[in-house]
Amino acid sequence: MHKLLNILKYSVLSILALVIIVPVILYIPAIQNFICDKAVEYLNSQNDEMSFSVDKIRIGYPLHLNVYGVQATSKKSGDVLFSVGKLQTGFDDFPINQESYLLKNFEVEDIYLGFDTLTQSLSLKGKIDKVSVENLNIDPVNSRFDIAQIVVQRPDIAVALGPSVPDSLEEESDFDWIISLKKVLAVDGNVRFDMS
Repeated sequence: MHKLLNILKYSVLSILALVIIVPVILYIPAIQNFICDKAVEYLNSQNDEMSFSVDKIRIGYPLHLNVYGVQATSKKSGDVLFSVGKLQTGFDDFPINQESYLLKNFEVEDIYLGFDTLTQSLSLKGKIDKVSVENLNIDPVNSRFDIAQIVVQRPDIAVALGPSVPDSLEEESDFDWIISLKKVLAVDGNVRFDMS
């Protein structure tokens, strides 16, 4: 009987140790980068058109995420399609068992866009210093995003519109979410349109 209690005691202690140690391990930068590298490797193996790279990620408690050096390149031409110097986000409260999640701040810095042929009739190229999204409420139950404000700082973008898209404009989409946006601000921007 004494041996059975010892086995039970060590089993319970081992399970408790795992429950405590695994989340703590996820906050170690080397583990974060290892997981990120494996995720990028998997993403690249599943995509035939684009190749992705990420320099590093940092996760802070409870859910603050910083991603550095994101880049997507075309596998065919080798051209950079887009890159992001830094992405920073964080939830104020730990969002477990809630119907909606409030993301107080979401920032993306040093953005480069190089989509020569985004669609058959649209090209988008340029740089943006910073995009800030404030008070993003994510409601997965009702498939809804509510955004209080987006601030775009120092955009320098060239948009080229070509011949109109063929008749098949109505394609089915799996994205059936509602996006509600209250305010968009562009500060010190330059946007050029070419409609040839």
